[in-house]
Amino acid sequence: MQAFFVLLAILAVAAWLVAAASAVTILGRAPSGGRFATLMDLGWWRFSAIEGRIGPASRAPVARYRKAFLVFFACVLAAIATTLALAPNTAASS
Repeated sequence: MQAFFVLLAILAVAAWLVAAASAVTILGRAPSGGRFATLMDLGWWRFSAIEGRIGPASRAPVARYRKAFLVFFACVLAAIATTLALAPNTAASS
């Protein structure tokens, strides 16, 4: 079971790194006066605003960012669900 958690952790870290790299790519393509606004839009998942500011060149990194974040959260939820499912039922043993 420990190997499962290690694999989940590795996958979660890899997904987070992909999301971070995609965010850096998106911010690099943003106009110099709109980088902070792009960062805020990225944090609030307002991808249409980012595409409106940067243009169609932002589609690929935004899609990669979205997928990487979804994989990251799926790994976190899988770890939580596995931990809860395998936890001993202390209320029943009393």
